Amino acid sequence: MRLSRMTKIVGRPKGLYLAFFKKIKKNPFPIFVPIFGEIKKYNEILNIESNFVMDALRDETVEGYIDKKKNPCIIDCGVNVGITIRWWFHLNSNAKVYGIDMLKEAQEFTSGVLGENLKKNKQSKKYDFVPIVCALYNKVGVEFKINTSDPLHGNNNIFDNEKATKNRVVVSKTLDSVFKTKGVEEVALLKVDLEGAGGYALEGGLELLKKTKHIVFETHNEAECKLAAKILSSTGFLLRKLSGPQMWWENSKI
Repeated sequence: MRLSRMTKIVGRPKGLYLAFFKKIKKNPFPIFVPIFGEIKKYNEILNIESNFVMDALRDETVEGYIDKKKNPCIIDCGVNVGITIRWWFHLNSNAKVYGIDMLKEAQEFTSGVLGENLKKNKQSKKYDFVPIVCALYNKVGVEFKINTSDPLHGNNNIFDNEKATKNRVVVSKTLDSVFKTKGVEEVALLKVDLEGAGGYALEGGLELLKKTKHIVFETHNEAECKLAAKILSSTGFLLRKLSGPQMWWENSKI
């Protein structure tokens, strides 16, 4: 079933390649696939499978909303290898996407891939991608010592500092402090996937939530789930759908 879904997304020959690379847990040969561009990292294959082959981040209501908007604003909290950002631009190439990640390597990798995709597709118009490097939390200026053994690993988070082989310090910002001067009038979609810190990020974005129509929130533990649900249900959001660890919320006031 997964193989058939993979081939449906990227075509049969390339789908077979990606499925094989996932099985051996390596990606020895970069391969260009539709929508996502050149796939170089094993982490990219995992991300494509979990989020799009298995439909974890597919939602007809949200995708229809993004498609109909002239210039939708999307905020992606947790960039990693940028697979979801490539998907947002596939849905609407006129979107403005803010990508937030605490690791500069994630931003550099994503910006590089987007640039390569433009050249490959011979597009003259650049994607409106705004990378923001910071750790999201409910307070500004908190320092976190984090494990950065693999900056492009999807499980990096502000609480991962035990048995670290490589460490660095990241400083927190809140969603409201980041977007205070950005002039954002409406957020079509806010994606939050912060490996346990998502609830704290929402606590620091109460003003931004007032302007946000849709939220997809990935939960990682019970405490994060409860905090996110408490904040969103008390700020006018309705839970539309539960799909695995994803909660899909819609602002009833917009």
